[in-house]
Amino acid sequence: MLRPKIQEIIAQSEDPEQAAFRVLKFMEEKIGLWGNGWFDDDPAMERFLEES
Repeated sequence: MLRPKIQEIIAQSEDPEQAAFRVLKFMEEKIGLWGNGWFDDDPAMERFLEES
């Protein structure tokens, strides 16, 4: 289930921005958002994924 894992990621994050990065990384791993252009206008997210 996705919701409990997302709740866990948010609860463990230090701040909202970090939570957003971590949730989107989790979603990328599960359903592949990057290849569909979801991060095309978000260079910070692209860097986060490349560095992770």
